[in-house]
Amino acid sequence: MLAFFETLVKICFFKAKPQDLPADRQWMLISAAMIIGATILAGFGKETSNQIVLFAIAQVSLYAAVIWLLLKLKGVQERWTQTITALFGTSFLLQLAAIPFSAKINLLDTGEVHLTNELMIIFAISLWNLLIVAHVLKNAMESKFLSALALGFFAQAISLTVALSLVGPPATGMAM
Repeated sequence: MLAFFETLVKICFFKAKPQDLPADRQWMLISAAMIIGATILAGFGKETSNQIVLFAIAQVSLYAAVIWLLLKLKGVQERWTQTITALFGTSFLLQLAAIPFSAKINLLDTGEVHLTNELMIIFAISLWNLLIVAHVLKNAMESKFLSALALGFFAQAISLTVALSLVGPPATGMAM
């Protein structure tokens, strides 16, 4: 198990690739459960428990489906298990890193967000996550980095938009 997490950390620092993870459905399901749990934890106390649970499950499921479709269009859908494991596992690690900062975001009565150090850190973690997604997709799809970056942004935007339309918006917890 330690080797699994070591590989995820290496992927976060661009020193490993998704193919360095086991092509194992069990690890994929574990990483999916980890990111769902982290999303729920990030939204705990900010939303009704049912809403945040439904949002987390919807977003993770939709994201997995969009990634499968992208890999299928490229003709490399057999890489889906390792790709999703890498994406969910690294997102889990970054989500955990962001939770202490997301808890400190202050909303004004008008719904506006104060620009704080915590918000800037969450923004940096989100950008880092997008770069990791691009790194993983670049390796999984054997594509150029900018193409993978655009596809990663597209996949996240689609899954987030559809999950929000199905479940409604969560509070300030950082989405995957």
